[in-house]
Amino acid sequence: MVHDYIFSLRREFSYCKPMQFFNSCLYSAREGKNDVGDLGVIVRLALLMLVVLTVVFVSLYFYLRAGRREALLAEWMARDPSEAANEHRDDWINRRLDAAMRQTAWRLAILVYAVPLAGLFLYVGFTDPFVP
Repeated sequence: MVHDYIFSLRREFSYCKPMQFFNSCLYSAREGKNDVGDLGVIVRLALLMLVVLTVVFVSLYFYLRAGRREALLAEWMARDPSEAANEHRDDWINRRLDAAMRQTAWRLAILVYAVPLAGLFLYVGFTDPFVP
């Protein structure tokens, strides 16, 4: 009796494969149906956007950090161009760079993540593209 129940469950879920959820989530334009519903499509699009935006965020962060480091190095050289003061240069630059990049990271996160995702949700909210 228990064996039959377990066997029926195994037979029922035998079609499950690791990537089946993602494959079943794809919108099938040929059949005109959506297996996960409209919200599933929006969530998948938002997750894809998060991955792409994370790459953009990291790239921009390191680009801005390198530019800020060059500006601080130029400021240091303008302030004290002698070689004797260079032993403290890296500490001075790193302290100022950390303080500046903390603020820049917040602004960059808002610009890179919040604006595009808010745009997506506003677009979906106002146009409702899933209504036939």
